[in-house]
Amino acid sequence: EGLLTAYLNIDEVIRIIREEDEPKPALMSAFGLTERQAEAILELRLRHLAKLEEMKIRGEQDELEKERKTLQGLLGSEAKLTTLIEKEIRAAGKEHGDERRSPLVERS
Repeated sequence: EGLLTAYLNIDEVIRIIREEDEPKPALMSAFGLTERQAEAILELRLRHLAKLEEMKIRGEQDELEKERKTLQGLLGSEAKLTTLIEKEIRAAGKEHGDERRSPLVERS
């Protein structure tokens, strides 16, 4: 979201970076960015920032939103979470497990 905001307001971002002594807090307050988002914008080269494609950023944002909804759905449903854990345990067993080495003997 931070990169998309920067792309959509590129002229203002460039102005802030050029004119402000401390651009990070200025970016954070001007666009409501987190500290991490502001740092990511400041680490980009200006020419790279200018070439960012809106569609690429929106696509990434959509994917992350979809993943967030999936994870929230898992956390909100104990049954879904249990099913996922069972599936992962079985997959790990198939990948890393081996056959039983000693026979089972019934005792009377």
